[in-house]
Amino acid sequence: MTLMPLSENEFRFRASSPYVSYIYSYLRLDWPVTQRMFVHLHSIVMVATLGEGVTEKKLMMCFENAVNEYKDVLFPKNGEVQKDPVRIAVFTQKLIEQVIALIDALRERGNREKLSQDAKYHLKECIYVLLTTQSLKQVFRDVNYEAQILDARPFICD
Repeated sequence: MTLMPLSENEFRFRASSPYVSYIYSYLRLDWPVTQRMFVHLHSIVMVATLGEGVTEKKLMMCFENAVNEYKDVLFPKNGEVQKDPVRIAVFTQKLIEQVIALIDALRERGNREKLSQDAKYHLKECIYVLLTTQSLKQVFRDVNYEAQILDARPFICD
């Protein structure tokens, strides 16, 4: 099934398991903006790949992988739950990484050149700008996480 443009009201997260749906419900309580992020993500991938080879399942896997990363900071093995900005930053960073990997894989499958490291960095900046709301960007700036998200560095949690 090829993707069609999507509105925020049309988005339904289709997780691979009830547990992942449960984690997504936590994420939405923490950060209701995540539903809008998925709709933006959907549009970004459609434009970046001209809709070629992008299926809802592939996009859901990107989103689900980011939800799983969020789960790891929400319920860490060491028992230290991270603060809200860390959790949404980890989710955002993973989502951006997943989208770039998907775009790169689709380019390669379409016999196009893979993205260079420089192109990936610039694409990451563009996706960040388009994916996040102004208020979310401000949260990241307030805690100095914006550069860490863009550089894919681990988060130093206080």
